[in-house]
Amino acid sequence: MERCSARDKHFWTLLGLCSNMLFLQGLLVPLAVTASALFAPDQLQQQSLQQRPLHQERMKLSPPLPRPHSNLNFSSPSPLILHSLSTLLQQYPQTFHPNSHTIAPCSISPNTNLYHARLDPHTPPSPEWFAFDPEMSYAIAGLAQTSRMLTYRTTRRVRCLYFDGTSASLAGAGSMDAQMLLLHNTSANVPVDPVFGQPPPYGGSGEGNGSYPLRPCPPGSENATDCSRWNPLKAEYDRAKGLCGFIKNHGLGGLGWGYEGIVRMNTGFEMIWCNFSSPSAKLISNIAVRAPLLADSDDARMETAAGHDLDYAMGDSELQIGGIDTRHQPTLAFLKSVPGTSPPSDRHRGPPGILTRHPFVLYSMYEWFHAASKRYGFAGVGSPGQGETRVRIDSAAIFTFYDPRLTHQEGVRVAEERSRFNLTREGFWDGAGFGGLGLGRTEEEERRVVLRGLERRRTGQRVLNVSVEDGVVMQEAVLEGIRRSLQAGKNGVSSGSEVDWVSTAREIVLEYGGPLLDLRTLLSTTPDERGEEYTAESLFKLTRSARDVLHGLWMPFYEYPPFSRENLTEAFHPSAPNPGAAFERCKTQYESDDSSTMTASENVTYTAISEVLTSICRTLLPPFLETEIVWLEYYNNYTASPSSPSDPHPHPQPHHMNPEDLRTIHTTLLQIFHTIQILMAYLGWSDQWTSCSPGCEIGQVCAIPMWPVMGVVVRDPGDEDEEGGDG
Repeated sequence: MERCSARDKHFWTLLGLCSNMLFLQGLLVPLAVTASALFAPDQLQQQSLQQRPLHQERMKLSPPLPRPHSNLNFSSPSPLILHSLSTLLQQYPQTFHPNSHTIAPCSISPNTNLYHARLDPHTPPSPEWFAFDPEMSYAIAGLAQTSRMLTYRTTRRVRCLYFDGTSASLAGAGSMDAQMLLLHNTSANVPVDPVFGQPPPYGGSGEGNGSYPLRPCPPGSENATDCSRWNPLKAEYDRAKGLCGFIKNHGLGGLGWGYEGIVRMNTGFEMIWCNFSSPSAKLISNIAVRAPLLADSDDARMETAAGHDLDYAMGDSELQIGGIDTRHQPTLAFLKSVPGTSPPSDRHRGPPGILTRHPFVLYSMYEWFHAASKRYGFAGVGSPGQGETRVRIDSAAIFTFYDPRLTHQEGVRVAEERSRFNLTREGFWDGAGFGGLGLGRTEEEERRVVLRGLERRRTGQRVLNVSVEDGVVMQEAVLEGIRRSLQAGKNGVSSGSEVDWVSTAREIVLEYGGPLLDLRTLLSTTPDERGEEYTAESLFKLTRSARDVLHGLWMPFYEYPPFSRENLTEAFHPSAPNPGAAFERCKTQYESDDSSTMTASENVTYTAISEVLTSICRTLLPPFLETEIVWLEYYNNYTASPSSPSDPHPHPQPHHMNPEDLRTIHTTLLQIFHTIQILMAYLGWSDQWTSCSPGCEIGQVCAIPMWPVMGVVVRDPGDEDEEGGDG
């Protein structure tokens, strides 16, 4: 993956370098829509943790073949819930997983600035949009000669509803799933095209010869007898009115109280503001932001100084420049993505002279991108961040469409993923794949492809199977959560246990995400069963490094027992007292002392966190114990001296390092590598394991495609990059 351009480079240079970087690695492979969930057993399965003794009998084993890991339930919603929870309000991971699955009450502190750019100095109609960053507003509607920038400031704690994923993106229907289901209750009631609505068939009904009209109908006049124009943003405004209506109709908010906005994300975060008459947001300034245009000797083009050739069509709030809406698509390409609606390319009239002569038209787009990148949050392992901190989520009232109470939605997910990935009825992976051997793949290559698909399965998951019964559960759960949160705020108390479950989920990802990637990267260099040669020195270095990482993970939980070289297998067996106690400490590291104060939402979250931690600890215990046995059996010679001042590690004189010993160590390392691969596939933290390499320097930003500033590449199911890297 290429490194991103420096901040001061031309925007189009950045776009050319970065617009397809991550998605070309296959991050948006649309997997089959699927899901249900049986929670994995909470018991430590001793039979799978059996430590085979390091003696001559084991040395005769062949290098391990890919094998299932029976402890991990891939059908469970728990890893999906935890990962989704850890990424809320974060630009980077939410862009990797754009399909919305979460509805949560949120709040915005007093004295928070909000921005709205428009073509006139008047108060915006309602509902309309606020941006949290002025760069977003400027790029959308600040480039005209009549443009104004309105700055508002919150006067109290404003309550809002938050939809996760790229819920403000018009590039894919999955981004709208949660919003549309809240409005329509069941999947069957959601419109066929929730993003744009159903456009008229392409034809000669508008201006020009067989092209769509260049200006949409003004809002409210769509049914007039003399109006044949199609407004591609009508569905967006209908959605905004519907969400604000949901709040009003359920008595959840109004002017100056309760819920007043809906927070969503595309390139950065925005908020649908239900009523601009509300005293909760005070107008601070309303200034002209026009910039002097670049000189042009063409008299016809000079008309743009007054903005006369912009052909604006401002109906209530839509902005049309040259017939192409720019509120949500400054790159002027979104109409091409609407199936069956694109007029011929020569019918597309580009932006007139003002945009070609505006001195900041390109850089304003980069500034928008750069403002969004400041809200990346967890931008790959080693780059933790806070995301959008101006919005706070009430983690006691989160609703997730991965909730196992949605039996039909979850049942379809489970069934489809079971078929796609050859999972057992219990959700375990049986080691098989897509049948790639018939495509010329080796068994190891097939294994890698399937594990990659499992790791990235959340990217393509949609909420398309909410039944009537599921809809009742959803409505009751959402309303119960947001009402409880609202009432608790009025009373000045917490709405639940007061545990910040979002932070807890992020701590788990931070604690384990980096070490798991380190182990996979390290052990991927282990010579495999294809016959590469290995030496005592290479195996020593791999063992030492793997032991270092695994010890760091178990250090807070494990007490070394008394041992000798003669009883290593017994002392470090998973069923021995010390490993068993360490496992209990590990899996209960976020156990709550009092669950009686938890809300129904918290119980779903807590169950997911507990199950995932149990799976992590249960899976990582055997590799830790095996590396300890290998090290203490073969390498633990403290009388050896460091080889050089730059290498403080002793270089032992190994005990009994004959070919069978080397083969035993090699087999152990390969088994650990396969175990780590499967655990990472189960967790699915692919966004955390993908970043620019080499890392960006100071003043540089790792760019990912964010709609609408950068396009996205949607790949067909099963597509793989040629090299098959982890990207």
